[in-house]
Amino acid sequence: MSLMFAATYAQQRIIGGNNTTIDQNPWQISMRGSGTYHILAARNQHICGGSILTPEWILTAAHCITNFNTGNVIGVNEITISAGITQRNDLITGQYRNVAQIIRHPNYNPATQENDVALIRITAPLNYNNDVLPIQLTDSAFDALPGGMARVTGWGNTLDGTAATPSNILQTLDMPIISNNSANNLNTGNVTVSNNMFALRLVNSGVSRGDSGGPATVLKSSQRFLIGCSSWGESPKDNKPTIYTRLFNYRGWISNNLQLPDITGNNLVCNTNSTYTLQNGTGNITWTASGNIQIVSQNNTSAIIRASNASTSGSGWLRATSNNGSTFTERLNVNQVEGQTPMSISIYSSSSNYIDVTINGGSGNSPYDWYVNNSFSRTTTGRTTTFYYTENSIRIEVRNQNTCGTGQVSAFFTGPIPGRYGYYRISPNPASTTITISKESATFGDFKSAEIGNSDVFGYQLIDLNNIEVMNGKGTFNNEKFDLDITALKKGLYILEIVSDKIKETHKIIKE
Repeated sequence: MSLMFAATYAQQRIIGGNNTTIDQNPWQISMRGSGTYHILAARNQHICGGSILTPEWILTAAHCITNFNTGNVIGVNEITISAGITQRNDLITGQYRNVAQIIRHPNYNPATQENDVALIRITAPLNYNNDVLPIQLTDSAFDALPGGMARVTGWGNTLDGTAATPSNILQTLDMPIISNNSANNLNTGNVTVSNNMFALRLVNSGVSRGDSGGPATVLKSSQRFLIGCSSWGESPKDNKPTIYTRLFNYRGWISNNLQLPDITGNNLVCNTNSTYTLQNGTGNITWTASGNIQIVSQNNTSAIIRASNASTSGSGWLRATSNNGSTFTERLNVNQVEGQTPMSISIYSSSSNYIDVTINGGSGNSPYDWYVNNSFSRTTTGRTTTFYYTENSIRIEVRNQNTCGTGQVSAFFTGPIPGRYGYYRISPNPASTTITISKESATFGDFKSAEIGNSDVFGYQLIDLNNIEVMNGKGTFNNEKFDLDITALKKGLYILEIVSDKIKETHKIIKE
């Protein structure tokens, strides 16, 4: 039984996990009952997990520091903290601290599991080394989106059921993040997975009673971020979702109670120098950055950076690494605004010889320069435009300045025009002596090929690559086709233009 909940809801063990070592998860701690702990069976035993935020502060679940019988916050003398241990019963090689202060979220609700988060201040700072390091709190709501993978760690039973015993070796497990709706549909109890929570589920695996308060982390920008602490789950633990407190929603509350390391500066990196400063850092600092960011200069507290070139765009990061092993990363946007998607072009409608195109994503800055088949066509201030075009395929390019206005980015559409195949068919192509012009029989847009004109008379013009007319005339369809003699033409590529009373259509032909 946990401090707050009976076996149905408390999280105590990882089922289906793998052995790991503390140096792979150096932020993991063990919360232990002290000699005066109010539950006899928990004295000097592992009770809950938690995560190191700073040398003096631990984050855990609110129910881990709540007296099951009274609902009050337990006394500071009732628990101790063990850090830097792989084996749960290790009382020698780790760092062991008493507790100076416990802060439970003021709106914690044991009935709904809302706001299941707490902070613990220890009596003496932890000494950072390979086995004892902090983990950075998430700064993005996107870190816990459904479809991602989260890593959970803790000590406990590796099988479901009340007869199983906790693992002595730290366990780890990667689990998919599922939607809250999916979790609520899988659960059958009265507790709802709210927006202050997120859910993990992996069949035949899960987090169960005993390791409440333990971390859920994600790997972003080559570093792990803390996104949740283990809160609750229904039984059977290996088949139901595991629910974690969504820590992004509590960044403000956490920051109001302790000083977290922070890198201050503009979230947007352009091709001009900008200064970024590390707040609340410790030790001697070395700065590194992603490949699309150039570090111009650095010292122990700040770095001057810029985009590595004017045209690059995308996500980037700036990292401060201390000689004590702790790291803090600021995720940045290089030449683009936050959440901006790459620019792309799509054709959203076509009718007769007209196609409507639109720009998706990109900076949103105008103007836009449009090119068709590598030739400049027009400049627009809006994201949509219409082209008149008669071939079956097209290459459209749009060029636009990035958010910082320092570099040009392009997007392309190359391929067949959706729903547009031409009203005339040319065959064979390539040809050596004769090409046959025939009417298509299918329906295209609002027209049928048999309704292209009021008569079977059409005009044609053949142009070489030097834009010199080499042939022209009028034709009539005989049995729905017209044969054009090209024997006299030189070998090469030509443009055939066909004009009727309703459309003008262009085809490329090759003379063999």
